[in-house]
Amino acid sequence: MLCSKVFIGGFVVRTLFFVGGVVSILLVAPPRTSAEEPVVIYHHTVPLGGDRWEYTYDVHNHAFILHIDEFVIWFEVGRYANLAVTTPDPPASGWDQILAQPDPLRQTDGFFDALVIGDGIAVGQHAAGFRVEFDWLGEALPGSQPFAILDPGTYQVLASGMTRHAPEPAGLGLLGLAVAALTRTGRRHPARAAAATRAAA
Repeated sequence: MLCSKVFIGGFVVRTLFFVGGVVSILLVAPPRTSAEEPVVIYHHTVPLGGDRWEYTYDVHNHAFILHIDEFVIWFEVGRYANLAVTTPDPPASGWDQILAQPDPLRQTDGFFDALVIGDGIAVGQHAAGFRVEFDWLGEALPGSQPFAILDPGTYQVLASGMTRHAPEPAGLGLLGLAVAALTRTGRRHPARAAAATRAAA
């Protein structure tokens, strides 16, 4: 059995190809909010220069009674572009990671999806080090994103929420803001520059 995922019209689409040519397509709509937080995904944001940034994710299972075997994080169209997985090993070899780029033409969000190879994240445990680079197209600094915990067998959304900024020493936080400010000073946003060029033509 082969498995693939694509992103169509705001949905995660996982397609299963069985022997004999039978195809099963299942859809999971991206969540936006959730009152329950048995799972928390922390993100640490690092400026790489210019409009290029990197998220590092740490997935915590606080009270989720099942193992976390698969999670997906969405990247809003119009705010993110040119996603790239940069996860080191570990944890890379223990997870099947895929990306879908935000699509401005179809106005669909992109996503980062990670499926465990072996045992998932048990209650009281966490998995850290998932990394995604991206171009930031927004006005302020990159922030929280919607995520979901999926059942890889049924593709049901088991939990959802928004990522949280990882706690860090005050000095490091201030340094990061200073670096971010320096990297953005004096730069024109590529999308705005293109729009200005078209308007002047």
